[in-house]
Amino acid sequence: MSKVAKKVFLCTAIALMAVSLPIASAPAYASTEVAIGSSQTIFVDGRLVPMTAYNINGNNYVCLREVGHVINFEVTYAASDDSVRIFTGEPYSGELTMPGQDQERVEAAMSRQAIYVDGVVAPMLAYTVCGNNYVKLRDIGVAVGFSVEWDALRSCITIDTGCRYGETTAMPTDNTAYPVPAMSLYEMKMELIRLTNIERIKLGLAGLEDLPELMECAQLKADDMLENHYFGHNSPIYGSANDMVRRLVPGYKGACENINIGAAAPAEVVAGWLESEEHYINLTNPRVTHIGVGIAANSSGALVWVLQLMRR
Repeated sequence: MSKVAKKVFLCTAIALMAVSLPIASAPAYASTEVAIGSSQTIFVDGRLVPMTAYNINGNNYVCLREVGHVINFEVTYAASDDSVRIFTGEPYSGELTMPGQDQERVEAAMSRQAIYVDGVVAPMLAYTVCGNNYVKLRDIGVAVGFSVEWDALRSCITIDTGCRYGETTAMPTDNTAYPVPAMSLYEMKMELIRLTNIERIKLGLAGLEDLPELMECAQLKADDMLENHYFGHNSPIYGSANDMVRRLVPGYKGACENINIGAAAPAEVVAGWLESEEHYINLTNPRVTHIGVGIAANSSGALVWVLQLMRR
């Protein structure tokens, strides 16, 4: 299945998130339900993207065509058999106008249309709201092939289109010879913390305290990415960043993580994160209290940077 072109970051519980899409056969639910407008915040490859969502029976559903447009996969209707067709290798070509929420409470009718992803039926529960199909985000993530993560600290979901649902992104391979850093790894860690705190203090936020256990956790994550040949927030050994910090650092009340590969110096890393909306939100999160940094070099000398921020 083709890789989708962007990352998406959705604010809501992963178990509750959803996207618009019809289904092959309908389970034994009531034919109509009340759909309540639900405010969602979505990040696509670090970029904030608004989406239309409705809460139906305690679950949030998002419009399929919006997701197709944002992630860039084709969504079409086949009148011949009254089905919805998704083509992951083709760009979205439909209307770019998003449906929006005209009313706070509307009727949601269970969709009985079949959904095909690249020619294969993908059964999933869906509702039709105001003429558009809505399904759960985790269902479309599995069917189309992107990962969905829940960020407990920020109460939002990250969608990574660079890897499949529940998988990690392969570590980039690069034979470029990277320069030897002028500072030691320890000095670079301290400089990254200093620069992070400078940016926070500029905004009137408290500086972060480096925590030995969190420093060890971040270093373990950097080493883990090299040893297991992936680059992403989901470790095949430790799970998500939140899972890892919760497991290894006492006093955990929430965590978030920034990563980078290839930057040669702390200033370059921080500058890049400040340019990314998703990473910037992590750096300037007013709820975090402690910081941990891990740095590791691959066989080519490229540096892998891990910044873990935690609330205690």
